[in-house]
Amino acid sequence: MPRERRANIGRRTRHASQQQVYSRNLREERQNIIRENDRLRHRVSTRRSLASYNRLAVELSKLKFKIKRLRSEMNSLYHIARCYHEFSKHMQTLRVVIRPNQSNICASTSQKAATWLCLVLRRKM
Repeated sequence: MPRERRANIGRRTRHASQQQVYSRNLREERQNIIRENDRLRHRVSTRRSLASYNRLAVELSKLKFKIKRLRSEMNSLYHIARCYHEFSKHMQTLRVVIRPNQSNICASTSQKAATWLCLVLRRKM
């Protein structure tokens, strides 16, 4: 006579509970991996943004320095051009005032241009 099989209820229940624990562990592990990836992604993106911010700050400081230098050069060029403009504007008057024997200029028209030309003439003499 064949042996009667026992109902395997205990084992099935144990297997089902183990399966539940295993699936719960898998779910938690998956969530932990997702959280870790999000954290790492956020940290890397923050580092990238900090690096790009530092790079932009360096470029900005270089540009500020260049702008400052160009501004000073433009101011000096503007000053030279203004002096030259005044000098050329009053050249006719100054020609009359300049005498061959004198190293000084006594011009009543433009004091700046006269002083500038006087300094130039004194350096040359």
